[in-house]
Amino acid sequence: MKKFRVLTNFILLTLLLNVSSLFSQYMPSLERGVSSERNKSSLTGNNVEATIFNFGVAGNETGSISESMFKWPANSGEMYIYFIQLFVGGEVVDEEGNSIQIVSIPSYRTDDSGTKKWTFQPVPGYRNGSFNGIANSINKLSWPTMDQGGWADKYDDLNDPGWIGSWNGFLGRDNFFAQQEFYYHMSDDRYDRYEYYPDSTDLSRKGLGIVVSQRIFMLDFLPDEVFFISDIYNAGTKDLEKVVSTLWVADLVGGDSNDDIVENDSLRQTVYFRDMDNYGINGPFSGIASIMYLETPFNSLGLSETGVSGMVVKPAASMNINDDTHIWNSFMKPGVFDISSSYGDSDTYISNGYFSLPAGQKQRLAYAVVFAKDKKALERKNRLINSVYDAIKTGSQTMPVSLINPANSAIVSGRTEIKWTAKNSDPDVLISLTLSKDGGKSWNMLADKLPNSGSYFWYTDDVEDGIFNKLKLIAWDQDEFNIVESDSFFTINNSEERAPQIKVSSPHKNEVISGMYPIRWMGGDADGNTVAINLFYEIDAPGQRGIIVKNLDNDGRYFWDTQLFPNSANYKIKAVITDADFVGVDSVQYFEISNTRKYLDENDIIERNTIGTGKIDINIFDDSLLKNYGYLVKFHQNDLSTTYDVINSQTQDTLVRGATEVKGISEGPGFDGIRLVIKDDPLELNTDMSFWNNESVFEFDFKQFQFLDLLGIPELTDYVIEFGNVGIDTSTYFVLPLNIVSPEKPVNF
Repeated sequence: MKKFRVLTNFILLTLLLNVSSLFSQYMPSLERGVSSERNKSSLTGNNVEATIFNFGVAGNETGSISESMFKWPANSGEMYIYFIQLFVGGEVVDEEGNSIQIVSIPSYRTDDSGTKKWTFQPVPGYRNGSFNGIANSINKLSWPTMDQGGWADKYDDLNDPGWIGSWNGFLGRDNFFAQQEFYYHMSDDRYDRYEYYPDSTDLSRKGLGIVVSQRIFMLDFLPDEVFFISDIYNAGTKDLEKVVSTLWVADLVGGDSNDDIVENDSLRQTVYFRDMDNYGINGPFSGIASIMYLETPFNSLGLSETGVSGMVVKPAASMNINDDTHIWNSFMKPGVFDISSSYGDSDTYISNGYFSLPAGQKQRLAYAVVFAKDKKALERKNRLINSVYDAIKTGSQTMPVSLINPANSAIVSGRTEIKWTAKNSDPDVLISLTLSKDGGKSWNMLADKLPNSGSYFWYTDDVEDGIFNKLKLIAWDQDEFNIVESDSFFTINNSEERAPQIKVSSPHKNEVISGMYPIRWMGGDADGNTVAINLFYEIDAPGQRGIIVKNLDNDGRYFWDTQLFPNSANYKIKAVITDADFVGVDSVQYFEISNTRKYLDENDIIERNTIGTGKIDINIFDDSLLKNYGYLVKFHQNDLSTTYDVINSQTQDTLVRGATEVKGISEGPGFDGIRLVIKDDPLELNTDMSFWNNESVFEFDFKQFQFLDLLGIPELTDYVIEFGNVGIDTSTYFVLPLNIVSPEKPVNF
């Protein structure tokens, strides 16, 4: 019996050892990178504008005008960061027994022939193959379809393989906690430069055997931030003992890189990017960008890295992208802080490591790209962002939470008690409160990580009066969280007189309207004063603006006869509310007016007296006003704009003077029941005749030439470029800023 027990224990021990060995060997992932899957999308979920790519790049990767660097606020043209790229490096032993460094990167590296990309490549199974873009939460057409098998990381779900027709969210199936969320995987298995094989079961897998699961999301109550979560997997069979993750950041604050400054705040785990003189290429510039670290990999001792473990700032273009050892030693080493080149045209390399990555395991890098007007505003956001991330990463939005006071439509002042209930007053729950003064467009921290006592006394004396206040409560513990906000607005009314407020609820952005359309709003004055409403319209073209109606009562609705206005897809509405002493404003952009028109074919009734080929459409909006006249359309052009007049050719009366709408996106001013739609000759590339059709060449850019302080001269003319032998002509001598000389020399064009 004793021998039997020993034998049983031995069998159990052997079984445990085999199971342990099985886990240490790990069944490697089947995921592989495919270059044809490379794709990009635009961030549209909040105030941050940027292009993202499904191989580890965010910003402008190629220099194309179709790609956007990080700009804030969106559509303002104010530039901050050219791109951010994720590097993952590891120190391994190759087949010859040599210790080597392999650095996997997203871009710009090919083999010696230039035909093979030695970079991260997207993994199939994380987007609809026929969709132009990256899979995202707000567009079902971007998700992998039934024919494609659904989501690749959900194939092993026995109940529903592939989660077909569902969103594969950070917080689980069909959880749409974010305003917009993107998801993709990328692999480094195509980097076959070295004699290192990370996967003993498949020698075709090269690189470090890394697969990165990447999520990017935006939250409505943090409109100036974008969150990036990179789960770095060891998908091979060999343990990686020394790994580093690094962000390559090319800043371009204000659009001019020669006076950028980089700063590291170790206390807040934040790196700042700002402009020295607050003056960019478009004039005065005020703003600051930052990368705020939220979670970094554990080191080999099982301790979390404290955000930034190394930072190197070097002159732009000083990195040899093809030399892994150079990149590892010069730009990625933890403990190295070399910011001697932190002023001027430089790039920044921010590292987290060393950490180990056993086969089949993952480590997480999470950070937020955050924008604000100054550093103090960024510091105020730091606590809120960290609290929100702490809440979200628990992973289950199921905690019972409710806001009780202030009640809907309440008027508060002075010392006010905020009340809530959360998980039956569980003391392990933490509470954070945020306040919106503008109906939910922007949020600021009110109180951070409160005990779950059910109430908090808020002193509103220093808060500006207003009627569009909302509270958001974030509650979390180790297992679950929830985010709830006020069902409707409440009013803050303290002693000081403030401006009234207005919020337009219709039309909506991108809405198409016609006929008698009801413009709706909410408006009022926290002090209770009587108010009047004025409504204005504007079409996105110079001079196309005017009054809709003035001095309306604040009854929340006005019927607008849109048939009296031009059809256009680029309308804005501005609502102005006044109490005679103060003024408040709100606006909506862009929406479309599209009323029924009768159309005439320009080929039948237009005679051209110039070489112009621009399109002219004749739209009849009221045939009762038509006259039996002919009309002359006369164009005027200067360096800045093109305008036109409409003249009655019989009476010589000028019916329209200086009309500016010549882009083909809006009707012009009305005359005799007619509105013209004019599309000026476009300046566009003829790829067939110019042969500018090689995808490896940068896209042609028709913008006025600019380099540092050198500005080209725009001329309204056509050009022919003739190529021949060198010596057919000679270049012009000129001196660029910084005393860079371009001498005369023979050229071939």
